Amino acid sequence: MTFPSPAQMPGSRPAPGAAVPAGTDVDPTELSAQIAEITDRIDAIAAEATGDPDDTEAVGAHIAALDATADLVDRAHGLLTDALDRLDRV
Repeated sequence: MTFPSPAQMPGSRPAPGAAVPAGTDVDPTELSAQIAEITDRIDAIAAEATGDPDDTEAVGAHIAALDATADLVDRAHGLLTDALDRLDRV
């Protein structure tokens, strides 16, 4: 399966490293900080999820860690797609 490249996707996209267009409420520094906080939390969850995969309690902990990680990834995805939507409206 092939996916379109960013250049093929609808909507205008600023060039990498370009300034955010005027008139938008997207703060790249704040967005980066929010994403960094989420990825730090994901790293912390992954570091805590240890144990023997044959141990029932360890498996339960891994499943809980995976669930928490999925929630955080979903939150990061929401932040990024919201920012892109706001940029597309400018």
